[in-house]
Amino acid sequence: MLRRVLMRRAYNAGRYEEARHHARLLLSKPKEQALARSVIVRSLWNEQAFEALIDAGSGWDDDLSKSYVELAQERLEPLAYGASISPMVQRRLGKLRNSQPQPEESIEWKPNHMRSN
Repeated sequence: MLRRVLMRRAYNAGRYEEARHHARLLLSKPKEQALARSVIVRSLWNEQAFEALIDAGSGWDDDLSKSYVELAQERLEPLAYGASISPMVQRRLGKLRNSQPQPEESIEWKPNHMRSN
């Protein structure tokens, strides 16, 4: 019980490393395991430690960890691989591109006559 209180206080105060320390000690207790995992995953997300989040959350089977791992992978993929973007991100980008307003008239660009542009 005391460990849980210390973990929550540290997390709420923004001391994420300390919160993860207390959470790791709670992982062995089945009743506290879900809360401990969520604190670990969310604290890593808040610190934008995406690689550590993927390492920590990949072995866990709960939905919260899986969703944060997927989000972290989406954040890292464009940075690490440049043009290779996950299909989910490609769909989002496609929707954004299609929803952008288009000009009603196209203007022919004239490099030599700037006033007409």
